[in-house]
Amino acid sequence: MENSNSIKLTFVEGFPPFNIEIEPDSGISLQFYSNAESFTVPDLADEFHFIRVTDAENKVFEGFCDFQPASGGNVVIIDDEKILSSTNPEYVIDATFLTNDLPTALFEWFLNGEPMAHSSPSIVATEPGAYSVIVRSMRNDCYTVGKQEIGTTLEGEIYQLEPCSIVETFVFIDIEFGFPPFITEIIGINGTTYSEPPIFHNGSINRDMPLGSYRITTTDDYGNSLEEELIFETVMMASLEEQISSYCTTHSCNRSENFCNLGFTHYNFYGTTLQQMSLSAMVTANPNLFDFNWYLDGMLISTDQHILLVKCSDISPKCEYSTLTLSVSSSSPEYEDCDFTEVVYMDPNWCFTTVIPEGYTSKVFPNPTDADVTFNYLIRSNAENIFKGKIEVFSSLGALIFSDQISDAWEYSFTYRLISSGVYLIRTTTEEGVIKVDRVIIK
Repeated sequence: MENSNSIKLTFVEGFPPFNIEIEPDSGISLQFYSNAESFTVPDLADEFHFIRVTDAENKVFEGFCDFQPASGGNVVIIDDEKILSSTNPEYVIDATFLTNDLPTALFEWFLNGEPMAHSSPSIVATEPGAYSVIVRSMRNDCYTVGKQEIGTTLEGEIYQLEPCSIVETFVFIDIEFGFPPFITEIIGINGTTYSEPPIFHNGSINRDMPLGSYRITTTDDYGNSLEEELIFETVMMASLEEQISSYCTTHSCNRSENFCNLGFTHYNFYGTTLQQMSLSAMVTANPNLFDFNWYLDGMLISTDQHILLVKCSDISPKCEYSTLTLSVSSSSPEYEDCDFTEVVYMDPNWCFTTVIPEGYTSKVFPNPTDADVTFNYLIRSNAENIFKGKIEVFSSLGALIFSDQISDAWEYSFTYRLISSGVYLIRTTTEEGVIKVDRVIIK
């Protein structure tokens, strides 16, 4: 069977006769002479052929053809695979070296087998894919196929806000470099049953998540992916001044914005019926990650999350005051930005006590519970003593969202429904002060 591979040589320069030498990788070299302007060498094997043409003045032209069954031309890998990224968003593919026939050579460019509107020796690749170029010589019918693979990467960040800054438990996906559309999958792990359906987007999204652990994966249009595992825990900083201010409002204390011209706010409970104050540092899913230090007039009084102050004297202050300081710190890198110190100034009639109010039992059920599910709260006097007071429910931001009065009862209960995830405080206040603080966790 005759081989269809052939080389057509066209002589545009030089003087005949032309000595034509064809040297295949295997087999016997071929030699021809021609006085014509063109000459065709037929029936060449599927292999590499070196070509040398010498004219009457011993001027030499050299070239090659590599016949392959699949392409019919010499295939050359232009360069190793290049990866597009934020620092290298484009790559110049230069096919100049594939021919000695500049500037008359013809260049045909393809991307993933589809023709491109380019005919120059080099192009700028700004998207990934399989690039190829056919370089045709005007001197003969030989051509060369150049190939270049361009890959890509996905760059970006999947993150949550600093825990102490959480207003709502949002996950953020910000893509710095990649090719859309992007698909983000959010799957609950480690006992978290909540998951999101796939989210299609163009690079930046955020989602409000229920508390729990999640594996979050974002994939681009070329299969590159980013993955993070995040734990959402509500950390609620309980403002010390807000708590004392609430006592002041309830018991009509004297609040001075510039006490004795000293430049700070002062809370004076002298003459009120308040006998004790229960104060809390914060509510968190894992308080063991934090250190709590309470100081009264510079003296360390407690390292607990909660303290109880009792009225130990009832002297009308002139410009005397006590300083209550709360310092919170964490040894966990996850919460290192949550460290804070808060100072409140008040009348000097208060002492620290380790005695926790007894005689009352409270219960929240179910707890934890899901959003939009009714929970129940019950508080009772163990001795069935009649008491008066007030029930208050606070959000994780300290906002009062529910309040009710207790009037001459030894037992009180209520039901409530919360629609947003978070940690909520339930505070029971009697005429003697706060006696019970409970929390309910909405998943």
